[in-house]
Amino acid sequence: MKTAMSVGNITLKKCGVRFSPPALVVYYTENETGKLHRRLMPVRMLTEESESKPVADELYSNPRHGHYLKQIPCWQLQKMISLIQNRMRGLNLDASLEVTNKEFSINAEEDLNKLDDETLQKKKAVELLRYEVCLD
Repeated sequence: MKTAMSVGNITLKKCGVRFSPPALVVYYTENETGKLHRRLMPVRMLTEESESKPVADELYSNPRHGHYLKQIPCWQLQKMISLIQNRMRGLNLDASLEVTNKEFSINAEEDLNKLDDETLQKKKAVELLRYEVCLD
């Protein structure tokens, strides 16, 4: 997932995941020197049954890594966490991507009244982001 956002004295270039051991990977450049860096952020508290929102919140509040994640939207971080969890459950990469994309996409014919609260919040966040992107 590519981004290009400035955070203090760094500019985020890319973010992604590593499956074994589970970690988030962020590529960024220092604004002063222009030097490219890679930062690995282990996701130690993640299990197959964990909810992605509390894990994302803990990563945001982590004093060592939170600075690098500030400009990554919460839904995007949750999507990467979900991708790691699907791999932990034994799905291959293609199946994991398919399940994760389905979870974080909006189907116009889907009845949102039948969804649980967590799934509904994910759908609303994705919808809000798409709306904001269309306004820019």
